[in-house]
Amino acid sequence: MAGKSCCIAIRLYRSGPVPVIDTNQFAIPGIGMNKRHLIWVAFTAVSLACAFIAYSFFPKAFPIVSVDISMTRELAIENALDLSQEHGWGPARPQRDAASFETNIPVKTFVELEAGGIDGFARLLEDPIFSPYTWRVRLFSEGEINETTVLFRPDGRPYGFVERIAEDEERPNVGPNVAKRTVEVAASGIWDIDLEGLQLMESGQDEKPNGRIDHRFVYESFRPDLGDGRLQVRARVSGDRISMVMPSIRVPESFTRRYQEMRSANNSISTIGQVGMFFLLIISGIGFYQLSRRGQLIWRPAIVAAGLIALLQIAASLNTLPLAWLSYDTSDSSSVFLIQNALSSILASLSLGLILTLSFIAAEGLSRLAFPDHPQFWQIWSRQAAPTKSVAARTGMGYLLVPINLVFVISFYFFTQNLGGWWNPSDTLVSPDSLAHFVPWLTPFALSLQAGFWEECLFRAVPIASAALLGQRYGHRGLFITVAFIVQILIFGAGHANYPAQPAYARVVELVVPSIIFGLLYLRYGLLPAIIMHFVFDIVLMGLPIFYTTGPGVWFDRSMLSLIALFPIIIILLRRYQVRAWSDLPSTHRNSGWQPSTAVSREPSITPPTQASDHWPTILIPALVVFCIIAIPVAYWLNAESRTETPSIEITRNEALEVGRSTLEERSIETKPGALEMVSVSGVDGYVGMFLWQTAGEDTYKKLLGNWLQSPRYFVRFALFKGDVADRAEEWGVTVRGDGTVINVRHRLPETASGVDLSEEEARSMAYAALYREMQVSPTSMRELSVTPTKQPSRTDWSFTFADLKFEPLPKGERRYAVRIAGDEIVSATRFIHIPEDWRREQQSKATTMGIVMTLVQVVTLCLNFGGAIVGIIAWSRGKFSIYHFLVVAISLLVFGLLGEANGFPMLTAGFSTAQPFVNQVWNTVAFTLIQNLIPAVLTGLTAGMIVFWRRNSTGAESTRLMVTAVLVGLASVCIGALLFLQDLPGPRLSAVFGAGFALPFAAPITQWIVNFIAISVRYLLIFGIANYVSKDWTRWKIPTLAGLFLIGGFAMNSGGGSDLTTWVTSASLSGVTAMLGYWLLIRRDLATVPIIVATTICWSVMANLDQPYPGAVIGHSVAALIVAAMAWIWFNALRKNT
Repeated sequence: MAGKSCCIAIRLYRSGPVPVIDTNQFAIPGIGMNKRHLIWVAFTAVSLACAFIAYSFFPKAFPIVSVDISMTRELAIENALDLSQEHGWGPARPQRDAASFETNIPVKTFVELEAGGIDGFARLLEDPIFSPYTWRVRLFSEGEINETTVLFRPDGRPYGFVERIAEDEERPNVGPNVAKRTVEVAASGIWDIDLEGLQLMESGQDEKPNGRIDHRFVYESFRPDLGDGRLQVRARVSGDRISMVMPSIRVPESFTRRYQEMRSANNSISTIGQVGMFFLLIISGIGFYQLSRRGQLIWRPAIVAAGLIALLQIAASLNTLPLAWLSYDTSDSSSVFLIQNALSSILASLSLGLILTLSFIAAEGLSRLAFPDHPQFWQIWSRQAAPTKSVAARTGMGYLLVPINLVFVISFYFFTQNLGGWWNPSDTLVSPDSLAHFVPWLTPFALSLQAGFWEECLFRAVPIASAALLGQRYGHRGLFITVAFIVQILIFGAGHANYPAQPAYARVVELVVPSIIFGLLYLRYGLLPAIIMHFVFDIVLMGLPIFYTTGPGVWFDRSMLSLIALFPIIIILLRRYQVRAWSDLPSTHRNSGWQPSTAVSREPSITPPTQASDHWPTILIPALVVFCIIAIPVAYWLNAESRTETPSIEITRNEALEVGRSTLEERSIETKPGALEMVSVSGVDGYVGMFLWQTAGEDTYKKLLGNWLQSPRYFVRFALFKGDVADRAEEWGVTVRGDGTVINVRHRLPETASGVDLSEEEARSMAYAALYREMQVSPTSMRELSVTPTKQPSRTDWSFTFADLKFEPLPKGERRYAVRIAGDEIVSATRFIHIPEDWRREQQSKATTMGIVMTLVQVVTLCLNFGGAIVGIIAWSRGKFSIYHFLVVAISLLVFGLLGEANGFPMLTAGFSTAQPFVNQVWNTVAFTLIQNLIPAVLTGLTAGMIVFWRRNSTGAESTRLMVTAVLVGLASVCIGALLFLQDLPGPRLSAVFGAGFALPFAAPITQWIVNFIAISVRYLLIFGIANYVSKDWTRWKIPTLAGLFLIGGFAMNSGGGSDLTTWVTSASLSGVTAMLGYWLLIRRDLATVPIIVATTICWSVMANLDQPYPGAVIGHSVAALIVAAMAWIWFNALRKNT
């Protein structure tokens, strides 16, 4: 099919540009006017017939499940409140509620693929215990731990509930038998679940810090229709009150792993699509440059269109807030939650808006050059163009092709599922959640507009128009277009391959025909019909739930969706009404009629800098010297005092691997043939360390470091990536301290591995023996807190938790031991610190607040990066750009970034999942690593190439004086920054040990510091260059400029304090002060001093914190400092040269 369409493309374009299109756009040579009308009539009749077929056969082609939803959202919330008040669940008076109609996706996928297919899943709807569709209602209050989630069946019958009770809430304890009877009575009386037909498979208990005992029960039923799945009813009694009754189906681990392996292929194909999309964005950037260079850039309407779509995405995201409350953490304030959601939406839409703008500018501009006979895209709805036969025909064509495309998709699904055995997940046409949004019609509209507009511009216009221009230049227009046509089909299909469907290439094949249709429409008629067809097709599918779901006000939403879908036709008709007649498209409104502005000269020109009235103060250098002589020792002392002594890693990665091997050999453990040996490194657990630091103090922290708080360590992992995916779940792991001693050995077994069924007493005896053998802890030195059995298909696993009685109690929290037993094998025995719930919630609240701040930082950084790059492209097109600086900076960043990633590749592979093929994970990692390094490299390079022309030559300043002053300013900056250590830090300052897990540990800090130096220097050059522009080289607006530097310096130059708001504010304020002082004292005189200042601060950071956290670290940091200093000197001299 793709080949046939490409032949059509060749025939259309082998003779050059398209002939001028006749006013009757669907005209065929040799056919009279009446016959043309007949063709349109036939086309319309076929389209209407296809619409009828699509409407009739849609439920038969797609795996649609019919669900009778008689309960409404309002009724679900009302019934949940009644049950909560009747039984005293959750907050006494919940302040908020949220409800959602949900599908149990894991169970649905399992049943459809391995336990009965679509029919088997449909039978679950009649199951007396389990329901795959439920109403979930959450009742909660801000700041309260206690909350309740109540579930109902679609017809309104109570289904289950979970009450969260604070771990410090006191309630009377009851025995296991009393708790069991409580569960059985509640299950039958409230939830209509008869537990007599189920077998009690698991029974355990958990003692809370205040002594309250929670009992846990799992009832099971083995049913042939579920295959290896198991019907379960989980229940919990907290003290004397039942707090959970929840039916479920336990999906076997073997299926979960098989499904992950299947999805890995989807994701790998999708990665190909994303790489292709990135390639198209690069072409868009090149097109932007060429259009700007030729004076043919039309940017205003592109920005308006991109801004409108981005704003709609923000609105669509905020539109879902009624459902977002289901994931709200009550430790946060509601206002913080709303701000966080809003800022996240703004950040995502800001990035999207920049990409959309680039795509739209490139697509329209390249199309204007490649296809001169197409209508001008941005004028297509103008008063002169819209009421023409050309535009009307294109608009009608887009609409009429939608039903035809629907019939193709329906036919494709029908034949592939019924004859080819392909799988697509079932769904229901009714979606009550679609009516839960503030404005139900907004979300499908926003998503459809983005997809229809952007995807046609990026996937169709950019590659095909670029190919047409290249082919026209090199004399093979048809061939180039054909290649681009095939490429756009593959990229478009691969980009949608991550949908859950099997085989993995199903979506790629499905989208071949639509891609051909979209591509041919664009080739012959331009972007308009392709965009309309894509937009309306998506809005039909995305809006279906609104048309199938009933509820208050739904007719308004249906009307709005219909009106929006018809908006292009309405525009045409309104324009037609204004002019009272159809007309021919004027030649001035075709691409060939557009007249470019006068091309900007590309000859480099340098605007002499404004000469500032200030002179070089003779006292500047002596004053800085005196300040540094006094401040440097103080800063060094503050830095040293604030650092926390941590045990270093003394052995190398290979030595740790040998320790892991020998440990398994000593225990007579043989790994499976072909198992990979992977080593990763971990530092001190920052979360637990912060808890001990804040609640127990520095002395206790240091005392517990290395035993209860694990010191830096290696984890040696032995895992298999070949063979049966279920068996590959088995792994061995050895945790090795930095000094080479073994902390513990862990064994992970598959669920299906055979074993024995130990009794509770037998398992407890094994746990006692393991703790005594591994940690020399006797049973009298601990108190049992919880015991949890887990019934596996061929064995019983046990988990025990004990509280320590041997050591002095902590002010907060508790020392604990944990033992896991699989069958009759000890698979892990560890010690840990239990962190109280109230402290965890307090930290969560602080983290959310910091998340908002860091989102603002990301917004500022994003604006600087993309803003500098855009200005750089424009400067390049105007000849005010240094290609040399661009290439040096971009290539250096890319090379050193990729070298660092390659060096750390062993750490990445150490975390790979054995459920997915190793090669697939490598491909995904390499692809995204390349993109993640290439984007900042190009953006930074574009800024660096442009910033050369912003540099202001210092009048009468020698290079030596400038360098000395820059070093002194850099030292003064770090001395001011050291004031941060005068306040109490929220946690310990630890040396980074990540490099120990790299292939070449000594090289880890080298690549890291070089990349940081280049990126930070360019960012600072941009910021201070903007300050020079705003202040007109320090001749105006001096105070506002310094104020702006204080704010931007705090957001974009702050590198300290990321976990605590107070620390961050202090660090940001100090960064703002140093930015102001550095600019006022020196940088405003010559931007070339920026790399010297940055290098000085980096060298200080290296030398002031020089230690040996792992072998090779000192050498690496020292070499990094020397390289950064040399690069700064070279950069300084390069910027000082006349440009």
